[in-house]
Amino acid sequence: MFLIENMSGKYFYTGELIDKYDTLFSIYDSLHKRGDHAHNPPIIRQAMKKLQKQYGPLDSRRLTVNKDSRYLSSEYLIQNIDWAVEAWRTNPLLNQFDFSDFCEYVLPYRAGCEYPDVFRERFYNEFRILRDTSANDTTALLKGFRQAIYLDRYFGQSQTMWQYGIDPSVSQMMRGRKGSCNHTCNLYVWIMRSCGIPVAIDYVMNWANRGMGHSWNVLILEDGRTFPFNPFAERKATLAYKPSKVFRRMYSTNWLPDEVPTHKDVPAYLISPSSKDVTQEYVTTFDVKVVCDYPPVQKDVRYAVICTFGNKTWQPVYWGTINDEIINFKNMGADVCYMAAYYHHGKLIPLTTPFILTKEGEIRKIGGMSSVKGSVTVNRKYPRFPRMNVLARKLVRTTIEAANNSGFNNADTLMEIINVPMDANDSLLSCSRKYRYVRCHIPVYRTGDLAEIVFYGKRSMDSPETRLEGNIIGSPLPDEKNTMPYFMAMDGNHDTYFVKTKGNDGFVGLDLGAGNEHYITRVQFYPRSDTNYIIIGDTYELCYWQDNQWVSAGKQTAISNKLTFDNVPQEALYILHNLSKGTEERPFTYENGKQIWW
Repeated sequence: MFLIENMSGKYFYTGELIDKYDTLFSIYDSLHKRGDHAHNPPIIRQAMKKLQKQYGPLDSRRLTVNKDSRYLSSEYLIQNIDWAVEAWRTNPLLNQFDFSDFCEYVLPYRAGCEYPDVFRERFYNEFRILRDTSANDTTALLKGFRQAIYLDRYFGQSQTMWQYGIDPSVSQMMRGRKGSCNHTCNLYVWIMRSCGIPVAIDYVMNWANRGMGHSWNVLILEDGRTFPFNPFAERKATLAYKPSKVFRRMYSTNWLPDEVPTHKDVPAYLISPSSKDVTQEYVTTFDVKVVCDYPPVQKDVRYAVICTFGNKTWQPVYWGTINDEIINFKNMGADVCYMAAYYHHGKLIPLTTPFILTKEGEIRKIGGMSSVKGSVTVNRKYPRFPRMNVLARKLVRTTIEAANNSGFNNADTLMEIINVPMDANDSLLSCSRKYRYVRCHIPVYRTGDLAEIVFYGKRSMDSPETRLEGNIIGSPLPDEKNTMPYFMAMDGNHDTYFVKTKGNDGFVGLDLGAGNEHYITRVQFYPRSDTNYIIIGDTYELCYWQDNQWVSAGKQTAISNKLTFDNVPQEALYILHNLSKGTEERPFTYENGKQIWW
């Protein structure tokens, strides 16, 4: 009864396009059988590009929707129920749960919109020993599943499979073993529920301080407690970015209030009856009440949407009501920049200027036109997230060396990187002799991940400093397995980088040539990163929000790693565009001489 009563809105896709893209899973399967377990091998990237070029993207709008209520057989449901009940009865942990928890988090036959496969018996027999040997120890349970799924069976995440735009079936995942974060969340749901372990998927549609979203798994514990974790992890997950809304994917369909907007009033994805709002489990939330700055022109507008900024535009993340020009939104994440709007013929029409819901639950409006003007100095177009330090740390203990022999015997060390470097680094060097050879030497126990390096020097102490040119030298030598060789650190492209494997010596540098020895005076270097810092030679445009649109405050071509724009309205919401390349950008306020990202 539970499965059938809540089957409305459950479906799966079929179509010739899915059959074409199935080749990706076959390629992965062939690689695994050959002992190649790479997560994102070049052949998969090439195959994805070829499929997209020949057949177009795997877009759900090009597929046939099959409703479960019409296509699933009673035999399929009965088999699913029998094995779910068997797993429930044999799991000692589930004695602490009531029947509704079993129905919601163990019984469902699907995790998303995947093609319905038969899988419970197989997974129950294969993995239940992990459940039975980790009875009340959550960390041990996750550690066991990580060992069995990730290390022993080589499942993992693939950056390319983010472009596989639907949920793979169980059989496809068992062949391919690689997927996006959403695909691997489904995998954990299939396996854990087959063992009688109550687990769900939580997700963010759009992060509040960066583009895109994310999904992860959550164990349902006794007394209503939860334990979020990422697939293949063995520790509790913490959110890397700010959420405005977090939802839990449920099977039951009773998670909307009695009165809800229609698809004409708000985007359809905001009114899913199977999505439970769990934002308060992760962050501080407040109900938002904000006055319209721009009352709707159309009559009888009753519903509004609240938006955060994506990479390029404002993205609706939830809906609310409008009463006498007062807009109400429930349970919104704090310390986030929002904008309220309404939906008219598929377009967003702003109702407010952007505003910040502070940590204390107060509304601070920004983005209006200020009569005060001044300077704004910027060094990035996008926040520097902690993951950039993870990459930059790989250059710690790297040295800058100079010598007059190609083997760098008895080389002089001109500098050593002691601390984690920032995006752009410009270091003065002191040397009292001239050299023919100069290099950046990466320790054996590091991978390097060096995006760019430039050396400067003088022919004589009295001559001007110039950028050094010569033959690029380096190690290890390029081969078919080394797709990021040393010369990529001197190709002028900040998006490419030099990386080597641990255990191998590595360096990149210059042979200035016989008779062209120089005093080495300076080195500029850039760790591998998101390249969202100011890049010399690129052209940038600063904009501020005014009258419901971005207004240009001027354009500049960078001659250093900072840009200063003068005569700019203050106390505004800004955004910096790189007109030369790149896609990632975030709005920011400018407070006490610093960019504050939203």
